[in-house]
Amino acid sequence: MASTDEQFRKYALDELFDSALYRELAKREKDPRNRAAIEELSREEYGHYLFWSRLSGPVSLSALDRLRLRLALLSGRVLGKVFTVKLLERHEKSVIGEYRHLLSSGNLAPD
Repeated sequence: MASTDEQFRKYALDELFDSALYRELAKREKDPRNRAAIEELSREEYGHYLFWSRLSGPVSLSALDRLRLRLALLSGRVLGKVFTVKLLERHEKSVIGEYRHLLSSGNLAPD
């Protein structure tokens, strides 16, 4: 099992990755309303990154993370926006479950 510090770092990286992915998706979006909504998601994810990075220390995307980002963007082009958004939503639900488990374990104070 990963230490709490490792979990915090993983969560910070995950939120930073998601923020970058939404930011790049927004750049490619032609519809202004959709672009604004995706940009807002990117800002929210970055806020989550800031929270976790206060616990983990600053993190940055590795070369492998940047490759994963490119592959995710490519899949969005090939499989479509709806598929990519659904995949992101599924991932988000999984991560929320991990956050709840961490909170219930007593390793993270509710505030």
